[in-house]
Amino acid sequence: MIRGLSFKIRILLILVSLGSMFPGTGMAEEIRLVGADIKSALENRTALYDDGAKQYFDDRGGTLYVSASGRREQGRWRVDGDEYCSHWGRGWDCYEMTGSGDRVSWRASFGKEYKAEMVAGNRL
Repeated sequence: MIRGLSFKIRILLILVSLGSMFPGTGMAEEIRLVGADIKSALENRTALYDDGAKQYFDDRGGTLYVSASGRREQGRWRVDGDEYCSHWGRGWDCYEMTGSGDRVSWRASFGKEYKAEMVAGNRL
């Protein structure tokens, strides 16, 4: 079966197979995070956003966001059902979260997506 396929196709099939066997390789599919998964993904960890911003989530519901330019903003966070919710002084906003390994994404109801790598501890 594989013998008749081109070399490039065979390599691609092998890489896809390896990606499914080793989720940390970045080839694994994101899954929806729910309840306790969201809490364990965030609590006492720092998000390193793809745009250079950082955000720390403490275990008491506090969060500190530092933009790529250094602007700091203090807020609150919580898990409400199967959503991550944050409060930045203007009321609570909730997001669906997905993840794969140490990568997570927040999806707002208006379609905006925020992607980050999660690392242990306060890395601000």
